[in-house]
Amino acid sequence: MSGPRPTKGLTDQDRARLIELEADEALDQLTPEGRSELRSLRERYGVEASPIDPLAELAAKAAGRDPMPTDVRDRLQKVGEGLVRSGREAGMPAGRIGGGGQRNQLLLAAAAVIALFAAGGLWVRIASERRSHEETLAAARTSQDELRARLAAVETEAARAALALAEATRSLDEATLKIAKLEAPIDPTEVAQNRRKLLELPGTVRLAWKPFDLPDSPAELASVQGDVVWNDNLEQGYLRFVGLRPNDPNVEQYQIWVIDERGMEQKVSGGVFNASAEGEIVVPINPSIDLRRVALFAVTIEEPGGTVVPSLKRRVVIAPREG
Repeated sequence: MSGPRPTKGLTDQDRARLIELEADEALDQLTPEGRSELRSLRERYGVEASPIDPLAELAAKAAGRDPMPTDVRDRLQKVGEGLVRSGREAGMPAGRIGGGGQRNQLLLAAAAVIALFAAGGLWVRIASERRSHEETLAAARTSQDELRARLAAVETEAARAALALAEATRSLDEATLKIAKLEAPIDPTEVAQNRRKLLELPGTVRLAWKPFDLPDSPAELASVQGDVVWNDNLEQGYLRFVGLRPNDPNVEQYQIWVIDERGMEQKVSGGVFNASAEGEIVVPINPSIDLRRVALFAVTIEEPGGTVVPSLKRRVVIAPREG
């Protein structure tokens, strides 16, 4: 029997595989692929081609470990049964099976492998390490799935926030545009021309102002004159005033009110305006919602910026539609 073979750097897994391949080689059951793998392992670790010494060395080192796995025990049992069967076929007595140099080495190799796995847990440890790695991999995959789900939720929330921001921006732009239109200086000449053009269109009505009096409560301004020019189809119109008192926009503003065929419960604001000087002024009507057939126009004095519902405490003029 030769001395120990060099096994520097030989891992437990490669050592176990080397034992398995050398056993197959001794039984003459090594496939071409196995032979190539065995040669590669020997060259990699500088292991000599002897199945005995390294087996005994491994068996000694494995003492005190867990029992050998069932599948390995079954495999070794089949190897032993094959040895016995081979000896009987060759006409050897049972006590001399394995006689001869090569056969004796084969029995010693099988005995060393059995001792190795019976006393030690090399395969058990390898399997345990593999299970540990598989559990770590499974946990990593679960963590990855959770992170992906969280990322998807964050992306969905971000998309919703982006849509909400876009809608808010659009609403702000529209409001800013409306404010700009209301605050932009109105060219009196242009407004007067547009009023005259509207008067020429079919369906345009012209209603005269009269004081907005209530029983025991006269209008605040009694001498205001003028009229309303309105077209139901276009939902456009203009107010013309003569003798309207100038107002301080920081204190009060004039507000237009429109009542359509839906009745007094549906009071629609037509916008707020200022009278900066005495004389004739023309103001466009800017309804806050779509209107149906208009039945009445009115003007009140409200706080700066106007109000949703008129208080009717400070009334100016009214122009009802007859018929």
